[in-house]
Amino acid sequence: MSQSSQFERVIDGLFAVLLALKKQPVIRFDESSPLCRNIAERLSVRIDQERNLFNFQGSSQAPLLLLLDRKEDPVTPLLNQWTYEAMTHELLTLKNNRVVLTESTGVGTGDVREVVLDQRIDDFYRRNMFLNFGELGDNVKHLVDSFQVQHRSTDRLDTIDDMMKFVENYPEFKKTSHNVSKHVTLLSELSKVVDRNRLLDVSELEQDIACRESAVEHKAQV
Repeated sequence: MSQSSQFERVIDGLFAVLLALKKQPVIRFDESSPLCRNIAERLSVRIDQERNLFNFQGSSQAPLLLLLDRKEDPVTPLLNQWTYEAMTHELLTLKNNRVVLTESTGVGTGDVREVVLDQRIDDFYRRNMFLNFGELGDNVKHLVDSFQVQHRSTDRLDTIDDMMKFVENYPEFKKTSHNVSKHVTLLSELSKVVDRNRLLDVSELEQDIACRESAVEHKAQV
């Protein structure tokens, strides 16, 4: 069967289903797919040409006909995401590069109510924004360990040179302290949400549903 014949068969099939259901839908399609666009346009023309067949009495609000390309992946966006950036967006809400924490853990020098996450000015965030939650935890620990080493080096100020170096480096030291506090706070808040909503269990079930057909078993787990 030629591609042209297959295309027309798809149009005929969709047209027949709409007539059988007595529905005249609003047609939407995957913008990135030329095939979906062609089907949507051809089906719309076909409906217009056969307008008299769609004069259904007492029809309710027009349903939505959504055309998706099988080359695309519609499942992954529906699953819980586990990268630093995605989790911050979904679980804490990241807007205009800012995260507002309603219940801060108070890590560091004071309660952090609003923090800025911008890869242009935050090296740690830029390096970790696409890493998963487990890797993020390890890297935050390394960040804290590194800061502790730096902090211990400032404990002893025995000479004037030591004090001068401390004063010179203090702005950078304070910036690092704030950055460490920020990422520890965010990691703690994310962990709270994950534990409270049992997202590890939910994610495991989501992956199983996406990869294996067992409706009865999955329904029982839900």
